[in-house]
Amino acid sequence: MKTIIAIFALTALSFSVYQTKMISAYVNQVDGIYIFIDSKPVQEYTVLGEVKSAINDDYEGYRDDLINKAKKKFQGTTAIIIHPPHQNLPTAEAIKFKD
Repeated sequence: MKTIIAIFALTALSFSVYQTKMISAYVNQVDGIYIFIDSKPVQEYTVLGEVKSAINDDYEGYRDDLINKAKKKFQGTTAIIIHPPHQNLPTAEAIKFKD
């Protein structure tokens, strides 16, 4: 019986070890909001909505604008997924991570 419990415990521990991959990253936070740029988080999330910025020539400017708009428009925003401007203005999805 003790052997079975020990094997189960060791098996459970082996599944809880996170293995980094080439796609793993530490995500920066600005003003308490996680920032994803042309990427998506691995953790499950809910899309709260989309915000647009009128600033398109300065990354820090439109990033901060998108953060402020997401926080004001969507209560509970924990992160944004920024879609950088290509031929139009930058947009971002405001998201909330699931528990």
